[in-house]
Amino acid sequence: MEVKAIIVTIVCDVLGIENNGTTIAAMNLIRSLKQRGHEVRVVCPDQTRKNEPGFFVVPVHNLGVLNRYVAKNGVVLAKPDRKILYSAIKDADVVHLMTPFALCIAARKIAKKLDKPLTAGFHCQAENFTNHLFLMNCRLANLITYKSFYHNIYRFCDCIHYPSQFICDLFEKTIKNTNHYVISNGVNNCFKQQATKKPAEYEERFVILFTGRYSKEKSHRVLIEAVSKSKYANKIQLIFAGDGPLKEQLIELSHKLLKNQPLFHFFTRQELINVINYADLYVHPAEIEIEAIACLEAITCGLVPVIADSERSATRHFALSNTNLFRTNDSIDLANKIDYWFEHPDERRQCSKQYVGYSSQFDHDSCMAKMEKMLFDAVKIVSQRKTNKKIIYYADELHDDFSGTHIQTSKPDSSYRYAPKGILWRLAAFLLYRFIATPIGFGMGSIGYGLRIKNKKVLRPFRKSGYFLYGNHTQTVFDAFLPTLVAFPKKTFLLANPDAVSIHGIRQMVQMLGAIPIPGTNQGMKNMVEALEKTNLDGNCIAIYPEAHIWPYYTRIRAFPANSFAFPVKFDAPCFSFTTTYQERKSIFHRKKKPRITVYVDGPFFADANLDRNQAKSQLRDEIYTSMQRNATKYNEFQYVEYRKVDIAAKQLNSIIEGQA
Repeated sequence: MEVKAIIVTIVCDVLGIENNGTTIAAMNLIRSLKQRGHEVRVVCPDQTRKNEPGFFVVPVHNLGVLNRYVAKNGVVLAKPDRKILYSAIKDADVVHLMTPFALCIAARKIAKKLDKPLTAGFHCQAENFTNHLFLMNCRLANLITYKSFYHNIYRFCDCIHYPSQFICDLFEKTIKNTNHYVISNGVNNCFKQQATKKPAEYEERFVILFTGRYSKEKSHRVLIEAVSKSKYANKIQLIFAGDGPLKEQLIELSHKLLKNQPLFHFFTRQELINVINYADLYVHPAEIEIEAIACLEAITCGLVPVIADSERSATRHFALSNTNLFRTNDSIDLANKIDYWFEHPDERRQCSKQYVGYSSQFDHDSCMAKMEKMLFDAVKIVSQRKTNKKIIYYADELHDDFSGTHIQTSKPDSSYRYAPKGILWRLAAFLLYRFIATPIGFGMGSIGYGLRIKNKKVLRPFRKSGYFLYGNHTQTVFDAFLPTLVAFPKKTFLLANPDAVSIHGIRQMVQMLGAIPIPGTNQGMKNMVEALEKTNLDGNCIAIYPEAHIWPYYTRIRAFPANSFAFPVKFDAPCFSFTTTYQERKSIFHRKKKPRITVYVDGPFFADANLDRNQAKSQLRDEIYTSMQRNATKYNEFQYVEYRKVDIAAKQLNSIIEGQA
């Protein structure tokens, strides 16, 4: 299936040299979307890209005395320019925000005014921000930061990209559930295991690599201290790939503790690939980490990692065994793990093979395809919102129920009376059914749904005999009245879920209206079958929704078992199908309102007397299912609610998406 090219505007408060995870993630996404044929517009403060096609460059924030500090981090911060933002967003199909800062906040405001689909990436942990305020370990400061992120950006987004399940769970537990997409930023395909010779000066040394910005939360100090405590300190060569504000402090600490001085250097991509492939061990001591692409790049090349087990880092989940983990900020434990891998080269080679296979799930192309799908989903969500369409996510076609009721069910037992004989009760039931419920049903049908019933003539030959009606269950309230309107003027009884008689105060009324609840005991089931047989012999209609569970406005027929077809087989009664279909209402008074209902009646269907009971049930079920499916396919013209199948964990999105729709 050909994918339509769209215009994507990506807004980056931070973009420049690819020396930080956010910039790397942004550039990977930009390059990937362009390769897939999409037009990409990038709003950023990178002044070197002013004349580059597709880049909308905004001014750089002048932070006065803080400029030097920001420069030490190897980044520049954007100053919002609304004219530039508007020109980049006005014709876009979707807007993607990379960070929850000033430029993206301004872009969010413009995108929402223009009613553009809006997505955002979650690339900044609270601690990445509060670290600069010396409040990294202050829970209140981190909570306020997350609340600010949500208030300024994420509450407005149609879809949110989380690079790891860790940060998704953390944010949603701290703040609120979101329409989340957990997608790794992916590892570029150029990172591969390859034979690479060590530089001559390192040939006799055990090379340990760590890639990360030189900042407090990356915990370089712990690794330096661990190497100084190792039994093999004189044989170890540290390489710190990166740059950052703490470079001078780390060099000074290394001079104090280590004989072999570490290499501090920002490598090009190809240089880094070479370093990874000649290194002997990768250590990731960072305490704060959303995903750590640097670690993924290393293990993709087969480099065995030792990772801090920090609860505030997603990287710990990359450990395949305890020997790949060390206690956070514990330099002695890290020294022991380094010594273990130094002393077990054969096991290290075996572990390397395991990591090459493990890393395949972070394939760059696969991850970028998921990102592309998220952008298309955002476009679809906004389109559906504009057409008043809702989305419901389901996991189990047979058992999921979207009635929206939360009744404490009480199943009838053997004492339940299915056929009260008192004359006053029967008189009250007659009056309630004929003079209250039936007129209400016709009123709801004609005014609320523009109801039309087609092919009702097939019921006429059976005006004086009992029969069964089988229909698709697509209305929460109206489905209780619909069989009455289809079979009118015949009295209709409805085989119902026990919920129908579980509400105190209206139990008798529901029974008077014809509800026959399914019992919870064998004796109760026997009583129900006897009641159904009498109802059928009295020439009444018995309506059954074999799908059992309510899926509002569903336009297909769900699979259903043959159980409920035992009754017409046992009573040798005719069966009919009635299929509820939906059409758009054209009247100006019903613009963006609920669709019109047209019901198609088919039949009669009879059980084959030459088959045994189970075969006859299946035969009836198949004939009626085919009839309903044919009518649903042919006559449904309007999708008011879209149903999407997902895994069970994603079912929690229903309330979120419905709220957005």
